[in-house]
Order: sequence, then C-alpha cells, then structure tokens
Amino acid sequence: MTPGTTDALVTIDSTSGLVTAVAPFVAIRGAAAVSSKTANGLLYRAKFTAVYDAHGKNLAPNGASSIVLDPTHGSVVSTTP
Repeated sequence: MTPGTTDALVTIDSTSGLVTAVAPFVAIRGAAAVSSKTANGLLYRAKFTAVYDAHGKNLAPNGASSIVLDPTHGSVVSTTP
C-alpha cells in the first residue's frame, strides 16, 4: 500500500475474476470512497494517492480526486487530478 493511505478500492473483472485496479486512498474521518453511477461508468470520489491498473502501472502518479471505473470489468476509464 502507498505510504499514508488508510484504505484501498480494489476492483475485480466479473468475467475473469482477476484484479483489474487498485486505488489506495486516505479515509477522512472514517469515510469510504463515495460512489455514483454516471454515463461513463462508476464514479468514485476520494483522496486517491495512486491508481494502479491490472499491469501495475500507476495511472495517477500525482494522485487523483476521482476515478471512473467500467462497471462490468472494473478497469479504469479515467482519473481526475
């Protein structure tokens, strides 16, 4: 886990069962990542310190305030600094 984080959002491909993304974040006052459904996928808001794809590549090396995930495969669609 990335130093300073308290929790992580982990997604799994519903077809293959493989981990597709890991996004460590800092829970503020015990609050988990907040999610909502959008036209592009599932939007999660939190103080993400990194967003790793299935290959271990950090898609947000400077962190992210939100990420959008594919609801079927769990892959990262986009990140917002």
